Amino acid sequence: MVKNIKINKITSEIDLNGRDVTIITPRRRWFDIDIKGIWKSRHLIWLLFKRDFVAANKQSILGAFWFIFPPILSAFINNFIFSDIAKIPTDGIPPLIFYMSGTWLWSYFSANITAQSNILKSNARIFGKVYFPRVVVPISNIIYRGANKLISFGVLTFFWVYFYMRGSNIAINLNILFLPLLIIMVNASSLGIGLFLSSISYRYQDIPNIFAPLLSFSMYLSPVVYPLSTLPKGSFLFLIVNANPMTHIIEFFRYSIFSTGNPSFCGLIYSGIFTVVSLIIGLLVFNKAEQNFMDTV
Repeated sequence: MVKNIKINKITSEIDLNGRDVTIITPRRRWFDIDIKGIWKSRHLIWLLFKRDFVAANKQSILGAFWFIFPPILSAFINNFIFSDIAKIPTDGIPPLIFYMSGTWLWSYFSANITAQSNILKSNARIFGKVYFPRVVVPISNIIYRGANKLISFGVLTFFWVYFYMRGSNIAINLNILFLPLLIIMVNASSLGIGLFLSSISYRYQDIPNIFAPLLSFSMYLSPVVYPLSTLPKGSFLFLIVNANPMTHIIEFFRYSIFSTGNPSFCGLIYSGIFTVVSLIIGLLVFNKAEQNFMDTV
């Protein structure tokens, strides 16, 4: 017995034997996410990760050095501008690793979003040749960027040890247990936002161009180059910065590795809710958009 299904589209093709073949594609609902298909494609995720990693380093003379040099350069520049010139306090944390920690986490978040925003369009040739759950590609990309950031995190660890040995007011304790949760939140929220942008940018191609400067500006609405304690409580700017979900993730990130600061647990719960909601919306919209993506492109 065949159940009634809602038809999305009917197409005709000619097979290898020259026969006409009619293909009936069922209309998927918003919540028809192929979880089993994603799990079965875990080997494909690994292959896509290897492809991206090899492609990024195959023709590079310095290789992994490019994952190490940018955070160091950015930290020294921020240290010169915001500490030496602007004299912005850093809550007792050595300025160099204060800026390095903030830019490390923010660049991880923003790079994930930027990479995901064009994931459908940049992989159109693969999507047009064979079927597999499309969300596999952004997942592999998240893993690839996580591996890159793990290398640069080693730089932050090196400078942490250096300043600790010099007697700086930093320490490590059980707060480090928050670190995996924070990394998961950054990955999940950036994946959700990136999938949402990708789902609309293949149809409206100027969306990434509009969102890019907004993403850059939002860095200054996060405590990347200044601690939250420098803002007057109750001020309009304080409320705007607190409304940014990344604010509380960054504050807890510094609290986890430096054991200094006054992070808000309520703020972290707020960021967690934003993470879950953004991931769900991103997955649902991406799942709906991928059905008609090849027809549009």
